[in-house]
Amino acid sequence: MGFYSRVLISFIFLFVSTLLYAEGGSNDPQVTITSSKSISEGDSGTKRVTLDISINSCPSLMPIKIKYTTSNGSAKAGSDYESSSGSVTFMPLSCQKKYSKEFRVKGDTQVESDEKFYVLLSDNGTNSYQKFHFGNQKATITIKNDDESQNADLSINKTNNKSSRVGIGEVVTYTIIGKNNGPKSSKIFIWDTLPDNMEFVSVSDSSGSFSCSYSSSDRKIRCRGARVFAKSSTVTVTVKAKLLNNKSDRLRNYVGIESDDSPKKGDDNSGNNRDSSDIYTKSADLKVDKKVKRSNGKYYNSGSFDLGETITFKVVLGNYDELKSRIDFEDKMPSGLSLQSFSVSNKPSNYDCSRSGEKITCDGSHKFAQNESVTLYIRAKATKKGRIYNTAKVSSPEGYRESHTYNNRNNARVDIGLDSESITASKVASSPQNGAYYVGDIVTFSISGTNYGTTNEV
Repeated sequence: MGFYSRVLISFIFLFVSTLLYAEGGSNDPQVTITSSKSISEGDSGTKRVTLDISINSCPSLMPIKIKYTTSNGSAKAGSDYESSSGSVTFMPLSCQKKYSKEFRVKGDTQVESDEKFYVLLSDNGTNSYQKFHFGNQKATITIKNDDESQNADLSINKTNNKSSRVGIGEVVTYTIIGKNNGPKSSKIFIWDTLPDNMEFVSVSDSSGSFSCSYSSSDRKIRCRGARVFAKSSTVTVTVKAKLLNNKSDRLRNYVGIESDDSPKKGDDNSGNNRDSSDIYTKSADLKVDKKVKRSNGKYYNSGSFDLGETITFKVVLGNYDELKSRIDFEDKMPSGLSLQSFSVSNKPSNYDCSRSGEKITCDGSHKFAQNESVTLYIRAKATKKGRIYNTAKVSSPEGYRESHTYNNRNNARVDIGLDSESITASKVASSPQNGAYYVGDIVTFSISGTNYGTTNEV
């Protein structure tokens, strides 16, 4: 065959190949790789896993060359598997339709999660004149962990029997459940630390195989014993403690668990070795309200009276929250008022009120329940002209925490013998909604001016 004949045949071959490539479609050859394989890693050396790279039909005119390469996932080349790359070629017309390629994973004795790496297919860049497409282009190889931990996964859970707030003197029952999640057996040591304002009552365990003790020096309960806990076995420890005071709104009680073997076993999941349980304490809310009786027989925050007139004050004191509390009361007449007498209504039998000079005090062993109150009627003589504020106050002799404290004091204002040109002004802040003002709260002030005299003034 002459030179020109060979050139003509090559040109015709190239033309037909280009035409076929341009008009390719769904019938083009499809190249795919096995989608996934799993293999146990073993303790040492390497293991082989085989993947198939295949084509569904041979190319019509030109060879198809496919590149494959490994890629890291959670498994890393070098430590978990051997990196690998290469290529396969599918020849035209009559071809080998499947190539089986081996990939190697490395064994170890480390306890770990299952790991993965990938094998990716790609066009090697020489298939310009042969149309084809990929089916599955990515294979996932999972290396299965086959090493068993030599440790015990110990976990602890703690709850209490209180769904509402706890009062002083109430006993709280805590339930502590310790568990060995395996795989290895282990002895167990459980500790539980009581908060400062809890008093230890008792401790017991469900199995009777534990020896539990309480140390007042560090307020810690310790439970241990000879029993060996197999996988999935549990023990329940019950702790009872009494609330001593309500200085804190919330009390958090911590508990822990660990291996008591010698040598001590490790724990593959230390995140579940600690737990806590919260209780919330009741509070008192002691309040005093004081008003003065005007000529119409009704009581108000203020009033005007003549010099020498007898003035009647009404004082209501009580508790308005959950925690029962004793109440100390004090009301001392200021200069300009002379105490004449007082009386008490709704007074409990073990609550006493007395007078000493110009001061009235009330106290006793009675604990006021929520919304329980006492009313005092105090009579005083106006002895000096002027504007006078008479203040009453209450407090908890037990030092209980209160939900509000701004209402522990209250006063009534009396204007005595004020005549012409007796003009006064006052400024009062609104009561806070939550017992106290916080940064960012808006405070509303009421400012008023009053003429208590007998002539009009500007």
